Amino acid sequence: MGTNGGQATVMQVLMWFVNALIVFVVAFLMMKMMGKRAIAQMSAFDVIVVFVLASMLSTALTDQSKMWPILVTGVFFMLIYMAASFLLLNNNLRKAIYTKPTVLISKGNINETGLRQTRMTVPELLGILRIKGYSSVADVEFAIMEEAGDISVIPKSQSGPVTPRDLNIVKAPVALPVPVIVDGEWIDDNLAFLQKDRSWMLQQLAMLGVEQDDVPKLTLVQVEPDGRVTIDRNEPAFQGKFQPGQFMSPEQASTAVMPSAASQPGISEATKGALAIINQQSGACTDPPKKQKKDRTKKGQSV
Repeated sequence: MGTNGGQATVMQVLMWFVNALIVFVVAFLMMKMMGKRAIAQMSAFDVIVVFVLASMLSTALTDQSKMWPILVTGVFFMLIYMAASFLLLNNNLRKAIYTKPTVLISKGNINETGLRQTRMTVPELLGILRIKGYSSVADVEFAIMEEAGDISVIPKSQSGPVTPRDLNIVKAPVALPVPVIVDGEWIDDNLAFLQKDRSWMLQQLAMLGVEQDDVPKLTLVQVEPDGRVTIDRNEPAFQGKFQPGQFMSPEQASTAVMPSAASQPGISEATKGALAIINQQSGACTDPPKKQKKDRTKKGQSV
């Protein structure tokens, strides 16, 4: 009896785990079907769908006897949602479901009607403007609450930031560095995008003093837009208690002298050299006051 009871308990726990895994997978697939808006900015229509799905999935977890009917119902519900999303491409139907953007500020004047419609107070609006970088309502041409609830702020022409176009400056196109090694792992797709291979990258790393066996120790390797290769090493100094730029005791903080690199175990020679320079600079900054004090003492004695 005891053995059978134990086996039944193990089987029951296993079934709970399998059911929870199935619900999780179905919920993940449903969220993928809903798209990025279900995770980021949602309209009222999207919020209703997410709440209904959450209620259905929670019921499926708590009531095992209804799990499969609920999951099947959830799949049909998602199909209806996807069909409705395509129907919402029609402008007339979209106007009936989605709310229109609301103007909160127009040409430097607060729209009180828009504030009442959005149930927003003037202090809240001013706080949002400060977050956006505008201290005065007079500097704002338009402030609009969008369908998803975000507030867009368009400054006046004389209050906006200066752009290169305003100064007749032609800038080079913006290019991003391409990571090829992240946390010691090769990203071959990015190498293929650059029309390079691992052997070329290993040659570049060798020129920077990095051997092939040290690749797993690299945190990040990027190819810059100008062709330069930049690396970020996984230094042991950053893994211990000591962090460069921190003081080890109140005495060091009061004297602004960094701890000696020689006393820190596991620190590379490059890091020791950098810390030694910092110590020398700190000592140079702290020595002159002592010397001046000593000179003043001698001058007083001579007088």
